Amino acid sequence: MKLKAKHLLYFCVAALTCSAALPGQARAIYLASRNDGRGSGSPTDPYDGASADRYDAILARYPASTDFHYAAGVYQSHGYYYQHENIHAGCRHFGAGVDKTVIRLVAPNHGSAASGLLFGADYNQSADGFEMHNLTLDCNATHNPVFEKGLGAVGAVNIQGNNLLFQNMKIVGFGTGKQGTECFAFFSYPGEYWKGKTFQNIKLDHVTFTAAARGNRDGTTVTTVYASEGVNVQNTQIVNCEFLDLDAEFTYVHALGALYNENNLVRNCTEGGYFETADHQDRTFVFKNNTYQNVRKAVYINCHPNASIGKIIFDNNKVSLRPDIPNNAAVGLNDAGIQPGQTPDRIGSIEFENNTVYLASYGEFSSLCRALSLQSAGRHYSIGQVVASGNKVSGLPTGQPYYIQADLVGKLSIH
Repeated sequence: MKLKAKHLLYFCVAALTCSAALPGQARAIYLASRNDGRGSGSPTDPYDGASADRYDAILARYPASTDFHYAAGVYQSHGYYYQHENIHAGCRHFGAGVDKTVIRLVAPNHGSAASGLLFGADYNQSADGFEMHNLTLDCNATHNPVFEKGLGAVGAVNIQGNNLLFQNMKIVGFGTGKQGTECFAFFSYPGEYWKGKTFQNIKLDHVTFTAAARGNRDGTTVTTVYASEGVNVQNTQIVNCEFLDLDAEFTYVHALGALYNENNLVRNCTEGGYFETADHQDRTFVFKNNTYQNVRKAVYINCHPNASIGKIIFDNNKVSLRPDIPNNAAVGLNDAGIQPGQTPDRIGSIEFENNTVYLASYGEFSSLCRALSLQSAGRHYSIGQVVASGNKVSGLPTGQPYYIQADLVGKLSIH
């Protein structure tokens, strides 16, 4: 068939938009939830990504250096499972807006291989330059056999890499159907395989975590963005994010977990920042300008033997504590995981400055709430230096905003 000039021009442009990218450039393809099984991936003829089989095939067809542009609509996926990754280096996903473009996990078509994860990379694979923008990820746990059959947890993203960005998003529907199995909604935690490797520039910006699955049988650490001992990690950020009303759905909720956490809202969650010091995390963790509403602790350190944390900076935060159990505090430690005779945990320093702390309500344990609680009957941890200054505390026991056991601290400065 002989093409007219204008048709030939259109054909060349359309072919270029979904062909192999030039060196150093990403190809661009376009998707719509059109439900007709058609499309060439061009701006005027987007791929149909409505069904899980079609959508997953599109992701597999473009495994690197691709910009995916989504029209408004719902896109279904069977999700990640081992050695079938759907996160790849240099791929960026651009939706039409939060709650306008929705990518939803549906029941797998590969039987027992189901992992309960919407987007993932294998533990020994990295995906430098991966990004997601302007969309909603629906983990849809209650309709996933991993959750329904009590096999495990269902989450949104598991990734390691450099220069990762997740921006203007919502993540919903995550959960765990198995007692003893924690749910990780967003997980970027390179393990021992990556020892000696450096990962840097990982950022969550304006991401909302809410509307979790109901009927969970355990807890959740919503975000984890650092690394195991021996892996160098730099500039991981959770900023401008929201963690909303998750307590009712889980046995516990830990919201924030990056090296740098600023301008976030944590509302009706058990804890804000959480560290379980199972290894040596000799890094600096910053919590600045965050708002914590109705929490038990804004930062909670669960100590383990022969472990360590470098420095915790807790600066200019607003914290409203709930008095539902004893010893709630804006920043507190728990040494129950360390037995007599085991090597104590070590924290380099805690800087607790310019914060506002008050009670969300009054209850049975109001008199036991503190702004800063550092105590250990068995001296199972030590802190090199504690600085507390410029804090405004109201509604807590008069004259006792801090409960600091002096023999745990090398140098104590309170102003």
